[in-house]
Amino acid sequence: MMEWSDLPDESKREVIKRLDFMSRHAMRNVSRSDMEVENTTELYAPRVRLAIKDDKCLVVVYTGIDKFLRMEISKGENGCVIHKMENSYDLKKAIIKVSTESVPTVLACSILRNLFNYESTLIGTFELEFDTCNFLNQINQLERILSVIGSKAKTGSNQFNVKRFHANWMTSLQIIDACHLSLFNCMVLEEVEREGIVWETESLTPRMTMETSKRYGEQIIRLNDIYMAERRADCRFKMVEKAMATESGYTTCRWSKIQDVFLWDHQKINSERLNKDVEMKRVVVPQIDIVTRWNKSKCGVWVHIMKIYNEKKYVNFFKNETCGLRYLCEKCSDPFDYWFYQNLPRRIHHEPEWSDVGILSQDANKDTKDIEMIENAMKLKKKFQDEEKKSKRKQKKQKKSKTLTKKDDELNSWGFEIQKKIEMDQLLKSIAQMSVHENSGEIIV
Repeated sequence: MMEWSDLPDESKREVIKRLDFMSRHAMRNVSRSDMEVENTTELYAPRVRLAIKDDKCLVVVYTGIDKFLRMEISKGENGCVIHKMENSYDLKKAIIKVSTESVPTVLACSILRNLFNYESTLIGTFELEFDTCNFLNQINQLERILSVIGSKAKTGSNQFNVKRFHANWMTSLQIIDACHLSLFNCMVLEEVEREGIVWETESLTPRMTMETSKRYGEQIIRLNDIYMAERRADCRFKMVEKAMATESGYTTCRWSKIQDVFLWDHQKINSERLNKDVEMKRVVVPQIDIVTRWNKSKCGVWVHIMKIYNEKKYVNFFKNETCGLRYLCEKCSDPFDYWFYQNLPRRIHHEPEWSDVGILSQDANKDTKDIEMIENAMKLKKKFQDEEKKSKRKQKKQKKSKTLTKKDDELNSWGFEIQKKIEMDQLLKSIAQMSVHENSGEIIV
């Protein structure tokens, strides 16, 4: 059997690609040659989350469906305290580390820089979350972020390769604009979005989304509200209101159930076929200079609404659209994105302290909170709690465990072990035991 050190770099890359996220990061500390091989091997994280409060931060690295590394960072007496968890929200089961760094935001960004500041590393979505609408507070936190990450960092430029940048509903558009210009590689970034969830109790998963594209500076920012109720009674008024306020761009409403196709059927006009997958009904309201395009496919129904003079800018996009449901469609969306958004409302249950994606105010520019929205959030949390209790009773009867906590025979990732830290020689030994062989020019692992 060949030794690890005897393998050519390409063979090492094939092995490295099969390691979990933290084992790959650990490889950078084994030797200079292994670090160089790791740094030139493609690595993809579907989503990374940074949530910020005055005296604490949250970093979550999603590595797959139901797989995530979670770090809660708070101020301590002699620096910052880090609670590290894997696939769990239970602080009682966290590994606790202490850092001499005194500012949680700076430490959180340093961790992210160490994990993702590599040309071969790509992040699907980077999520930024503030807990206040206060602009000065956001500016102060942004300065701390930019001191560590981005084109103006003190340690030198280190922009991340990110496909999509999402911020929560409280984040100022000025902050979003500054982030996308400074933090991320503009040659890679494809989408900028500000989103929030309206807590409702009709459903436990997203039922409808309403979004508007708005130009800010040189960037088109998508403003997206996620609803957990059908909202068909008032969605048309809101869509028209948003479309009339949008000088360039359009407003889109998407429904998650195939049964919602009745909304398309209610438009009593002839349809035209846009392509082999989509039929469209076009409704013009000249009195208010608005055009509505109702779309139907095998996946469901969605509607675009805009000022008439904006329609021609997007007609080619509309004609080529085959499914307009985005992450609401299990069939057409990325499996991770579908899983993520189906479970996003559960933050109010699993991590209520870190659920600032939930909209609690009618005004995205103020910290005032709506009593009805707060009450809905509490009712929804209770529904999730009841659902979990019912699920646990069922699991107990079946004598099976399908919770987020790990099974006893599962191993934690490097750096997230409950017991002592895995040494580098153990890591190399485990890699060697993967039985790498050469056979007719192919690497068999």
